[in-house]
Amino acid sequence: MPQSSKPSVYPERKVKTIQKIIELCKSHNYISAAECAWIPASLLKKVRRELRGNHVLLVSKKTLARLALRKSERKGVEKLIENFPQTLLLIFSDTPPHRTAEMLDRFEEEMYPKPNEVASEDIMIRRGPTALPPGPALTTLRSYGIKAKVEKGRITVLEDAVVLRKGERFSRGIIDLLRSLEMKSKKVKIKMSGAIDKDGIFYPPEVLYTPAQKIADDMSRAYESAAKLAAYLKLPVYPVIPLLVATARSRAVQLSLATGWYTRETLPIILSMLAAKTRAIADAIRF
Repeated sequence: MPQSSKPSVYPERKVKTIQKIIELCKSHNYISAAECAWIPASLLKKVRRELRGNHVLLVSKKTLARLALRKSERKGVEKLIENFPQTLLLIFSDTPPHRTAEMLDRFEEEMYPKPNEVASEDIMIRRGPTALPPGPALTTLRSYGIKAKVEKGRITVLEDAVVLRKGERFSRGIIDLLRSLEMKSKKVKIKMSGAIDKDGIFYPPEVLYTPAQKIADDMSRAYESAAKLAAYLKLPVYPVIPLLVATARSRAVQLSLATGWYTRETLPIILSMLAAKTRAIADAIRF
């Protein structure tokens, strides 16, 4: 008889992680995914400490996170799963995700780059004294086109020099040079790759990292444009109903006055106009 396949059994530690994620999904309005590759433990610890009370941060294997999110039966989890980063950090909170993104953006740490990484900006060695003693370091600096000399027992860089252009890749030699000068040229932050709310609406990074003031300004302009269009088309929607009523009333009054048709609103105006005409005729006869 063919052997029956046994269901996969997760170790107790992984089962607890899955259960914890499910509980956090049920107890928080927002679930966010963030990239934490290359994030040093010191930065993650600092972020956890500063956001404690309003956010729960959990580094998780993507396989366990996918299973737990699907078991939670939260709306929109598939879209969030599609946007999982390379190394996953889950963030649970009741704070709107764009505010969480703003908070995370305030925390950064400088690091040495890794070999073959792409420089995000020009790497410049600034002029001035260094802590390097005379010796091979002077030859190394000069090999990269850096003008330097020995002053007071230490190497001094004579002119600013760019050793790597933006878009170029870091070599082991450049990294060793930066380490010798104690130049941490790479800044790292925790970046969110997406978030969902309790209704399953997905917030992509381009929304999360749009400044709140710009969103407010865009919404205000959109509201004004929609109101103008509704008024032009005479659509009876709430924002323009008062304007439509006022315009219709003004035109009705003008029509009533032009035809001499009196109403409760126009009778005082018509009588006033007749009185003015009568006085004008009387004045003309008198003279």
